[in-house]
Amino acid sequence: MIQMGWRAMDTDAFANMQTRVPEHLRAGLWTWCAWGVLPGHFLQAVLKNDLRDAFARGDKISVAGLQPMLEWLWNWAPGQSHGSLQRVASWEEHQAEFRAARVAYEMDRRQQSFSQFAVDLNRARLHEEGDYATRHWEASQRYGVPAWVRP
Repeated sequence: MIQMGWRAMDTDAFANMQTRVPEHLRAGLWTWCAWGVLPGHFLQAVLKNDLRDAFARGDKISVAGLQPMLEWLWNWAPGQSHGSLQRVASWEEHQAEFRAARVAYEMDRRQQSFSQFAVDLNRARLHEEGDYATRHWEASQRYGVPAWVRP
């Protein structure tokens, strides 16, 4: 399984994409399916099922790879992510909510990590200061130096 946004995608789907979808379109298609980030105009036209616009916008390689790409979309991509203008808009909105939730989760996790790091750092500093104060006091007693004198 390969993590695709918040979903796990079957490794067969990824392998199928690697062999069938033209190389320069894979990243756009993947980020669309995983995160709902709109790809370029050619892929948008394909996703919206506007094949006339896709033929008008696509280069020779993209147009030649149109049939395998449509087969990949039909067989492997989430069904709600393509097929009409309304589905594409709905998928983009739905995935935007997931992206916002994921960002909030990551920020919270990093904040907790940072907070724990700060606590650990302060403990280490206090521990070192405690050791330093103890060593300094012992040295001052041993050598007759007043405790308030810092070396």
